[in-house]
Amino acid sequence: MDRISALPDELLHIILGLVGDALAVTRTAALSRRWRHVWVHAKSLTIDAAAPGRFVDWVLSRRADQDMGSLQIRISPRGRARTSPEPANGWLRYAARRVVGPFALRFRDSGAPLAVELPAAGLARTTSIEMDLSNGTLRLLPPASAAAAAYESLTALLVTNLIKASPRP
Repeated sequence: MDRISALPDELLHIILGLVGDALAVTRTAALSRRWRHVWVHAKSLTIDAAAPGRFVDWVLSRRADQDMGSLQIRISPRGRARTSPEPANGWLRYAARRVVGPFALRFRDSGAPLAVELPAAGLARTTSIEMDLSNGTLRLLPPASAAAAAYESLTALLVTNLIKASPRP
């Protein structure tokens, strides 16, 4: 066994979180059987994806219900690939449930303007949200109930390249 593989899982999770890049982190699974699932517990990930959604969805589905310290998703569609609102809104819902620190969602040249919906509740643990919508729109959803916890830990919200913000329905 090599020296790195002999390290405790908790330390490996910190190291993988420092690597950040999800593609590089997931490739560590090829090192040995022990490493096959270690990356799933990395505390921070940066996902750069050219194909809208596929790799992002795969990474997030492998993590299942693991909380994250931070998550950054950057989409740069190539060719005719376009991002639809459904995956983007799904990633926002995932962040609402699992990200306990900063969350960033960036679209570069997404084609048609993208309409995303910021959940009204559930982002109670997310400390900051940064979105570059590539000339998209943002809609704030109404809370499910008056008692719904919304943005309790949020200290910063930055939205750039926004065409318009839609009011609550």
